[in-house]
Amino acid sequence: MVEFGSAYRQNFMVKLSCILVTILLAAHARFRVIPNLDKDNLRYLAAHIIAVTIVSVVFVISGLNFRTGYFF
Repeated sequence: MVEFGSAYRQNFMVKLSCILVTILLAAHARFRVIPNLDKDNLRYLAAHIIAVTIVSVVFVISGLNFRTGYFF
């Protein structure tokens, strides 16, 4: 039996946090950035793309860790 204070719980919370951050970034981009997109604020969209890419890499590493246990 796995206790809830273990590495599995921490890894699960990282994965849930990644999903939440991705959803929040997508909603912000959809409702605030994209409707007002022009040449001047294109950097905001680039920042969203970079942030989603970083969160996705963390999500993949967390999934690998959850499956193999390399990092814990």
